[in-house]
Amino acid sequence: MREYNVVAQIMEYLLVVKYVAEDNLYALLFAPNVAGTAQTFEYEAKNDDDAIFKGAMMAKEKGFF
Repeated sequence: MREYNVVAQIMEYLLVVKYVAEDNLYALLFAPNVAGTAQTFEYEAKNDDDAIFKGAMMAKEKGFF
């Protein structure tokens, strides 16, 4: 998995991260440290605030909350 910085923790098991080597590439990580359960949803955003909003909407759409 690529290096990333955590931008926000939406829930205990749900993170919005920004990849270190990419300018506008973010991801929603579900249970990142749990083998067999981890899921990654990548997307682009203008900035961290936009990424948090998009990540929360994506999480809701996917049924995480």
